[in-house]
Amino acid sequence: FSVNFELLYADIQVEKQDVETGNTPQGDASFNGAVFELKNLNGNVLETLTTNGATVKSKKYPVGTSYQVCEVAPPTGYLDNDTCNRVDLTFSGDSTPETFYTIYQDKVIKGRIEIAKSIEQETEYPYESVIQKPGVGFKFDVFLKSSGEKVATLVTDENGMIDVEGLDVGSYHFEETKAPEGYSINTDGKT
Repeated sequence: FSVNFELLYADIQVEKQDVETGNTPQGDASFNGAVFELKNLNGNVLETLTTNGATVKSKKYPVGTSYQVCEVAPPTGYLDNDTCNRVDLTFSGDSTPETFYTIYQDKVIKGRIEIAKSIEQETEYPYESVIQKPGVGFKFDVFLKSSGEKVATLVTDENGMIDVEGLDVGSYHFEETKAPEGYSINTDGKT
């Protein structure tokens, strides 16, 4: 009398996601290039995985075992996430999958930009000092440079300031679109 059995193997697919938008990276951030370590439960690294796009698959491992997937380097534009996801390759008879999945969510890096608009006050005499005063009421459109998408329209305050917080990682271009009466629009946008 003999017993034959076949070990089942499965791989692990890691999917990178944005904690706020899910499958869509924000700004110039990317899911590409996230680095993970696949470890056994003793903490020994079995494999290092790097996403190409939003996902990466491991080698095959025996069903009935458990592993940890730990992010060791976030992709461009995302903050570190030092948690590990446990993945149990659980046997479930004929419906045992060939791939087990885990999702890893990161927070995008947010930035802040401050702009100061000033105007030169006219002088009465040729040798009089030019005085800068706040440019109040100038309207600007803000564009994500890589996509050209307009992300905000803002107006300078009583101090000639615009303060933009919570911008996704990326380069931005500011274009002056409206000037108060008596002033012309400066068409030299700033990046």
